[in-house]
Amino acid sequence: MMGVWNLLAVSGKFNSLEYNLGVLTNDGRVKPQGKMFRQLPDAYRGKPVTFPTRLIALPPVDRTFDTAWQWMLDWMGWKPKAT
Repeated sequence: MMGVWNLLAVSGKFNSLEYNLGVLTNDGRVKPQGKMFRQLPDAYRGKPVTFPTRLIALPPVDRTFDTAWQWMLDWMGWKPKAT
């Protein structure tokens, strides 16, 4: 998949936003997001898979930057650290 993504980027079929989503540069070097992507299997390997037991809220109808982030943080159960 990564090789195909890189070849399509070189062929000019992606605009700059789409190119920035890739994990390889035009000359085949791994971008920082590619290095992070490489770490994902090790981060989750050996951990049990758990399925949610509660219903997940639908995405917000008013899709602004703030509401989208708040929805994702709520979905992940993230709470700010107490100060």
